[in-house]
Amino acid sequence: GRPEEEALRTLKVVCDGLSTYPLIEINLSDNALGNKGINSCINVLTIKTIKRLYLCNNGLSAEASANLADILLTSGCPPLTHLHFYNNMAGNGGAIAIAKVVNINPNIIDFRFSATRSGDEGCTAIANALNSLLDLERLDLSDNNFGSEGALALANSIKNHTKLSYLNLRDAGIEDEGVEALIDSLTESNAPIKYLDLSGNDLSQDSMVIVSKYLTNKITIEELAFDDNEIESDGLKYLISSIATLTNLKTISFNSCEITASGAYLLAKTLVSLPSFQLLKIDGNMIVDRGIDKITKLFKTFNKQLGDLDDNEIDVDDDLDEVLEDNEEEDDELSN
Repeated sequence: GRPEEEALRTLKVVCDGLSTYPLIEINLSDNALGNKGINSCINVLTIKTIKRLYLCNNGLSAEASANLADILLTSGCPPLTHLHFYNNMAGNGGAIAIAKVVNINPNIIDFRFSATRSGDEGCTAIANALNSLLDLERLDLSDNNFGSEGALALANSIKNHTKLSYLNLRDAGIEDEGVEALIDSLTESNAPIKYLDLSGNDLSQDSMVIVSKYLTNKITIEELAFDDNEIESDGLKYLISSIATLTNLKTISFNSCEITASGAYLLAKTLVSLPSFQLLKIDGNMIVDRGIDKITKLFKTFNKQLGDLDDNEIDVDDDLDEVLEDNEEEDDELSN
């Protein structure tokens, strides 16, 4: 209708007016561009000085993504260092198109490709494209579905990125086999990871053994997230010994991981002894009231922050006594 025509015409006028300036950053996020909008932006998308390009929440389909890639590729792609493509309905076709853009931009240091409805075919294309990047520092591939093939391709790429400090794989369909391959690659690269999010990947306690081995003495780590995985207290206990070595850890999250009071208490006791530690998120688990009271008291004593605990399922077996006898005397000494 007319409003759309007027909006596209206005967008084109604005973009055409900016086309003669040596712009370094273009942020088109939060506009319902679609394919027509991309066409209206041609003259800014082809500015050769662009280094940072943001296309988030733009309603870009596979067709629009392919059009975007064609515009960038046929005009001689600007030398991108930052590329963010988030919350677009690109699917596999869009992922394959964006992968082509990544392939010819070796200087990208910050890449976000998340919430795109991409499956294993598209995600594998994105993972393979990462091999072309030379100095990647930040990578966000959350809310996609890599599957086993995509996860292994991603692991193969990750091992080459020795400067990676931020890795977000939340809700990426990695699963145990995939995360084990990824952890092997992170170990091989020895990248200085500060932020690692493995939430929502159907991880079980089985993969926590290799994760724990990787985290041991990984002093660069500042933030960790494992939300929405079936880790349980047994899996958490594998991690606790390695968490104790993370001297720069500030925040850790285990929301909705089927953790009971015994595991939560041991984790809390470990965290309060870390000098840099600030915040624990552990809601949506199976921690009885007595366990919540113990943890809350411990965190208050050591002036640490504790996230909400309102959604814990408290009508479960109380296993706190399994760890209290061995730790109560030690807790008294810590408190003093």
